[in-house]
Amino acid sequence: MVKSIVLTAIHLLLLTISGQVLHAQERCGTTGGPGSIGYVAIPSGNFSPQDDSPIFIRVYVHVIGKDDGSGAPTLAQVKTSMERLRDDFKTHNIFFVQECGLIPINNTALYNASDLSHPNCNLTQYSNHPDGIDIFIGGDDAPGVNAASGIPGKSFIIKGSIYGDEAPYCTTALQWVSSRSHTFSHEMGHCLGLWHTHHGIEIGGVDCNGNVADINVHEDSVATSNDDAMTGDYIEDTPPDPKMYACTPNIFQNCVYNLGETDSAGTPYDPDETLIMSYSHDKCMTRFTPDQGARMRTMIETVSPVLQACVVHPDYTGQQTINSTTTWSPSNTPNNGDIRIEGDLVIESGATLTIQAGVTVHFGPSNNLIIKPNARLVLHGTLTSRGCNSYSWKGVQVWGSGSGQSQYAVNGVYAQGRIQCRPGALIENAETGVQLSGPNADMSGGQISCDGATIKNCVIGVDFSVYHNYWPYPTTQQNQPRNYAASFFSTAFLVDDSYAFSSVPVMASLKGVNGVLFSGCDFRNTRDKVENSENPADKGIYAFDAGFSVIARGEGDTYPYSSYKHTTFTGLGYGIYTTKGTDGKPYIVKQAVFEDCGVGIRNVQVAGATILFNTFLLGKVPYIYVPIIDIGEPGEPIDTLAPPNQYGVVFESAVAGFTCQENLFMN
Repeated sequence: MVKSIVLTAIHLLLLTISGQVLHAQERCGTTGGPGSIGYVAIPSGNFSPQDDSPIFIRVYVHVIGKDDGSGAPTLAQVKTSMERLRDDFKTHNIFFVQECGLIPINNTALYNASDLSHPNCNLTQYSNHPDGIDIFIGGDDAPGVNAASGIPGKSFIIKGSIYGDEAPYCTTALQWVSSRSHTFSHEMGHCLGLWHTHHGIEIGGVDCNGNVADINVHEDSVATSNDDAMTGDYIEDTPPDPKMYACTPNIFQNCVYNLGETDSAGTPYDPDETLIMSYSHDKCMTRFTPDQGARMRTMIETVSPVLQACVVHPDYTGQQTINSTTTWSPSNTPNNGDIRIEGDLVIESGATLTIQAGVTVHFGPSNNLIIKPNARLVLHGTLTSRGCNSYSWKGVQVWGSGSGQSQYAVNGVYAQGRIQCRPGALIENAETGVQLSGPNADMSGGQISCDGATIKNCVIGVDFSVYHNYWPYPTTQQNQPRNYAASFFSTAFLVDDSYAFSSVPVMASLKGVNGVLFSGCDFRNTRDKVENSENPADKGIYAFDAGFSVIARGEGDTYPYSSYKHTTFTGLGYGIYTTKGTDGKPYIVKQAVFEDCGVGIRNVQVAGATILFNTFLLGKVPYIYVPIIDIGEPGEPIDTLAPPNQYGVVFESAVAGFTCQENLFMN
């Protein structure tokens, strides 16, 4: 449970901050202090993400608002901040696991504080999570204060925005919001042991308690052949920096420093404008150097006990293999069923893994759950990523066999893998929730059946590759085509504000298959209409040379049924988008409800469609603008947008026959 923290006075600040007053371009108040660490030996070969396992750091996010809670960052804004950390640190295989939920601090005095120079400028009584880094984020309009608690540090505060003040290079317009810029990663860099790249000229300075910030600092000399790891920022591959400012000539315009300042020996500075630990303009910042990455990893792994306590250790590392019938339950798995895996989970042929309700399996960003041919996953629990919102994993791969083998069992053996999602099952935050092929697209035909499951916030929810099923047994029907072994009953395909990707989501992508069944399903997009308007034309079902049925699900114990659960499509650019390549297949849509979609059904050259007894609720145009011409495959960005017209059904490009009647269109 998240508790609201209300501070009564500014002197109750919690974060052991060694801050200082932020002037116009003094973007960071971090000065180090007692316990801060200077030179540290790092491995001569640096760390390589390919050679060293990922490090996961737990973080807690506090949001600072006014007394009435107004002005605090929103969940969507915090998500953007965490995405910035993900993108800036992933090159060095450092990731952050956000504990779900935001911790509110409603205090107008703290919200309006313009510096952290008060003698009691520490926040320890509220930032005392021993197992994670505490991050305090204030509103965009709050006075700017950005500072970490030390180098390395246990917490940092960031709030406000940066405005230009050195005309004509920067106007007085907004340059960036601190918490959603590289400044956010800059402060985390301090927490993980990095100094400013201009630390060589940060002579003097004191922390909140009057302690000298870094008594060992010495100027980096430009004249040396290599930067000296014993001076300046204690990093060898960061060139000496004269403390360049974002709005000075050519940095703002071209990300090039050209002021001609010299070091004490008269040698001109040539700093790296791309470094996040500098004071370069945010638009110029892109990276930490290899040595900076190595120093952070060294701090975490061998130097700082405080940081070591924040590391989230996986329960299983490396590939985990299931070779026989196995059940995972809360009682026989780590952490009462809250499992973290850093590696692929592979179910071998002949084995079945059952994941019971109450078990959540967290996968790392490069990991898959692989179901090999004649293997099976029975899912009642949850498959997800690490932390909240900003991280993903690869997803489930159900390996196939290609079209040369049937999906029916022959002598008790299935030529493909199978996944069965039972009521309450959840697959979320994956690049592809369930990929029904593998190890490549030619090995297709993976089987799926879902009833009462949820597939949520995936770029592609379920992905079908070309496959033709047939009857394998020696009867008069041998080798005759059969429907694909795929059915979805009462399954929810959802996208909401926790969607972690920039690509356009497609909930079910069908290519070159026939007979896929959707009965009583819910395809729904509830993402914030403003925050995500750059992601147009998402699709519920995308079918390329593919046949399928969308129907209602009968409810009750008698026939005819007493009621029906309709398949629904809500808030989508396209509810259904079906198109012909070389072999368009007929499809059926009956008794479905399309609400607030840009286009309910779009049919491009597909003959033989049956569209009956559906309801199209129009009048509220979704935030997604529909492109004039469809561009690319599912997941690709779309740049060309049409006016936000709204259509129930669209047939185009010479459709040779269809049935479309008894449908209701309502405004």
